[in-house]
Amino acid sequence: MYHEPLHWILDQPNCDRGTAVTLLWLADPTWYLQWSSREEVMIAQPYNIEGFDMVTKIVKNWERGFIRDANLFRRTTILQMVFSYWQA
Repeated sequence: MYHEPLHWILDQPNCDRGTAVTLLWLADPTWYLQWSSREEVMIAQPYNIEGFDMVTKIVKNWERGFIRDANLFRRTTILQMVFSYWQA
């Protein structure tokens, strides 16, 4: 519900990497690592499911190459730092 506008932005083919990384960083992706699945989040803290879904969408969109534009985002060191937390 609260994240609908953010999902819309992430679903756009011209969503910039800078936007996606900013949203990912603000969502604190490392906090969601305590759960291995959406089902676990629904059981433990259902009020956090929207954040979990958004973080998952960003990572999946990035990995499948959907987020390609990089007009705002040029520094890969920030990206590597964010994804190293997520993939740890």
